[in-house]
Amino acid sequence: RTAVVDWRVDRPETRDPALFFDAPHYREPVARLIERDIAEALRRLH
Repeated sequence: RTAVVDWRVDRPETRDPALFFDAPHYREPVARLIERDIAEALRRLH
């Protein structure tokens, strides 16, 4: 089984420069949202 979490879409969080140290490195608020999406994707596998 496979789950995909794709954050390479346009969303408000990805447009807010305050949420990033630099282009590829995000801050904790974004990490928490990604963590939530990963957990949700894993739950859907079961």
